[in-house]
Amino acid sequence: MSQTKVPWLVILCWLMAEPLMCHSQTRWIPFSYRRPYNSIEITLNNEASSSDSAGIHAYSNDIIHLVVQDETGLDYINSLSKRLSKKEEAVRGGKGHLVPETDVVRAYNDLMLRIGAPKSVAVDETAVREFRSHVADVRAFPALLSVDRNEVKCKPGEAVYLLYLLIESDGKLSNSYLDQKIELKQELTSHPAAGSSPPRRTATIITGPFPPNASTTLSAYCQQHGRHATVKLYDQFFKSLGL
Repeated sequence: MSQTKVPWLVILCWLMAEPLMCHSQTRWIPFSYRRPYNSIEITLNNEASSSDSAGIHAYSNDIIHLVVQDETGLDYINSLSKRLSKKEEAVRGGKGHLVPETDVVRAYNDLMLRIGAPKSVAVDETAVREFRSHVADVRAFPALLSVDRNEVKCKPGEAVYLLYLLIESDGKLSNSYLDQKIELKQELTSHPAAGSSPPRRTATIITGPFPPNASTTLSAYCQQHGRHATVKLYDQFFKSLGL
């Protein structure tokens, strides 16, 4: 009985394609590449409004990718996303614990200290309190930011989002940041076609070396110390937040 032989080239192509197809299932797409375009806050707020497990996981996954460096590896990032998703669901179900603003401040400052960031990027509790109070005043992104309901405490995803803001702003949270995001949201709502591409940015020319800040110091630390030290760094941070 004869057997049909499969050409070796077909087998080779299949073997090469299989891991790529599996990997594509967990591939994360940066916000600026998504269409229609929305700001990070609009996207996170939409995801945070989901009550089903899939929506909460997508929300948690986006937030973790904003904060955790690629040096930790995709498996570690995925595990953190699942952990945050479970914590978020537990809080929404009345079984978990909210994260106090003071813990967010402490965790951020400790992270900056560990990576050797300049002292100028440290933040105090008053700055975070004032920022979240402004959030309540302007009622910005209510599903993402819960200060109107939880006062000085945050939902787990919200706490990690605040860390992202602190890193990006060098600990200098500005009320105007949210005001600009609200204006962008109104523009995208009024002119849907504007979402076909991200807004243009004005280039800023800086002469001389870039001054060290929270974001660049964190990236440099992760690149220099490798995966093991970076994972340990994030483990300590998430532990301090109770996550």
